Amino acid sequence: MRMRVATFVSVLLVTADILPSAAQTPFKKSVGKNETLWKAKGMLGQVLEEAVLVHCSTVVIGDGTTSSHSFRRVLRSESHATSGSVLFEVAIDAGNVTRLLLPRVVAQARRVRFLSKCVTVVVVSDDPVFLAAFAEESDRGRLMIWETKLLVVTRLDMLRVEDLLQDYWTFSMMNTMFLTPKYWEKERWQVLSYLPYTPEGSQIISVAKENSMDDLAIAEGYTLFPEKYKNFHRMPVNMSVYPIPPHWNQIYRLGPDGSRVTVVTGRDYLIAKAVSDVLNFSMDLLPYEGWDRVS
Repeated sequence: MRMRVATFVSVLLVTADILPSAAQTPFKKSVGKNETLWKAKGMLGQVLEEAVLVHCSTVVIGDGTTSSHSFRRVLRSESHATSGSVLFEVAIDAGNVTRLLLPRVVAQARRVRFLSKCVTVVVVSDDPVFLAAFAEESDRGRLMIWETKLLVVTRLDMLRVEDLLQDYWTFSMMNTMFLTPKYWEKERWQVLSYLPYTPEGSQIISVAKENSMDDLAIAEGYTLFPEKYKNFHRMPVNMSVYPIPPHWNQIYRLGPDGSRVTVVTGRDYLIAKAVSDVLNFSMDLLPYEGWDRVS
């Protein structure tokens, strides 16, 4: 059991100018344990170049199959410049090592987020257990906020990718994309995102793909790291409320058929209603069952 933490560009003190351009640092194709990273390097570099601001930092988390040296070479070969990059490598030597070490890795990555203007997290793994454990721990350890971008690089098959995108909050509801091959198109890579609110309901969208010229082609009408919450398309959002007048107040009236009808009023309700009108969602007010249930 071991954890290696390799900082190859200081987040605060060293600028990305240290990373030479592709012309200065030619690379050789790697085989074996770094195959995922090398196969994805072209699209990975273009996605980072397109979506990550120069003043942002990059945090890379690997599962022991991607060395700091390999990732540094990929960044150099793609001429991607950020204000700094940090690599955390969790080497899996036993069955539960990932769950023992990931809390420490996530805690350190969160510290980087606090010290940086903005952060993009890149997770490289073909292990669904590792990715699921990362999703759970990043949620538990409060690594992600909406401004934090997460890019998962994996060669898992589409069914497993779909399960991860839909089953874990970090992947489904946060600012997350998956970079994964389209095996039916000669392993060209695509960028996937789970959108919980669309006119057709929740769905997984291919927001970009690798075209025949090996360039990044963004789908019409989409952007990298698409905004998920500007328009809820009238989908219901559950809301638990604690009815304290005059903030939230429940009034019972008789309806046209003589039945008792609950009417919600109050300052906080009116604010929530205004937000729902702007974001285009319907409020599904859950019945009040005590303070413990609300909190």
